Amino acid sequence: MIKNKNNIIELLNKIKGFSYFKDNSEIDVVLKESENINIRCYDDKCISINFFNYEKGISMLYKDRKYINMMISQ
Repeated sequence: MIKNKNNIIELLNKIKGFSYFKDNSEIDVVLKESENINIRCYDDKCISINFFNYEKGISMLYKDRKYINMMISQ
C-alpha cells in the first residue's frame, strides 16, 4: 500500500515497472536506470510518453497513489 513517497521508491526498486488504470487510461511506468522514469499513458485517442527525472517522476506517481493502490490490492 502506497502511503508516502518512500513506498513508491521501494515499489520501483523492487519491480522496476508496473501498470495501473486511471479513469479510462492505462498508465505504464518503467524505471530507466536510477535517474529517469518513463511514464506512458494509453488513452482512447492518443499515447502520451513522458520521461521524468527521478524526483519529478516519484512526485507524479505519488499523486496517483489511489490508482496504484487499487492495482496493488488486486
